Amino acid sequence: MNLIKINYEEFESVNVTEEKMRLSDYINEFSDVFDQDTVGNLPGNVKLVLEDEYTPTEMPPRRVPIAIKDDLKKELYALVNKGALKQIEKPTSWMSQMSVQPKKRRKNENLYRSQITK
Repeated sequence: MNLIKINYEEFESVNVTEEKMRLSDYINEFSDVFDQDTVGNLPGNVKLVLEDEYTPTEMPPRRVPIAIKDDLKKELYALVNKGALKQIEKPTSWMSQMSVQPKKRRKNENLYRSQITK
């Protein structure tokens, strides 16, 4: 299909290793990148410019099952406190729906996977 083209002449060197690393090895080696308590932010401000054919949409919110509502609120507040989300108090012209699915828990992992739908 030729979806990817590699320009080998652009590389100065390529290191090949036979040793396979486990995920935990990468997490330990690059612990500053895989910190679960902080969220990375890029410096400066970003301005998104859209083409005229895209118009704001306001989708109605989906219902959240009562059994998971409290856990979802805790998770959303935790993401706000980490800086991953920003809480707004006024309506906005761009609103997407959120769908929440329970997933299996692993050590140091969030209980729910949040998926934004368009």
